[in-house]
Amino acid sequence: MYESSTNYTAIVIGIIFVQGVIFGCACAILANSKNRSIGGYFFLGFFLGIIGLLIAVGVPKLNEQESKDRKSTSYLWKNQYEDDKHEEPADVDAKVVPAVSTKECPFCAETIKYAAVVCRYCGRDLPERNASQ
Repeated sequence: MYESSTNYTAIVIGIIFVQGVIFGCACAILANSKNRSIGGYFFLGFFLGIIGLLIAVGVPKLNEQESKDRKSTSYLWKNQYEDDKHEEPADVDAKVVPAVSTKECPFCAETIKYAAVVCRYCGRDLPERNASQ
């Protein structure tokens, strides 16, 4: 009696695994045709089955540029550090560039970006920078 239930369990697990691979491959093929992540959609189909396939069908197609942006690692970071870049002035005497990129808010004493006009912590307007600072 125990041996037959073990065989039945192995068959059920095998069927579930094959079903996951089939739905995973179907989702990966759909993702490839829509310029999406093949690996991510494979796992979506593998673990969610028919629900993952429905999600893959409903996702809109990406154009080539969006696809390249999403596949590059710079997509994750490109907008996060845009504000940290300081342009060098054409005339160094005309603008004083700070040695550090942060300063302390005079109202709440939190560390903020040097170029900040409003403190992100207390919301108060910051005094204008002078060339002597």
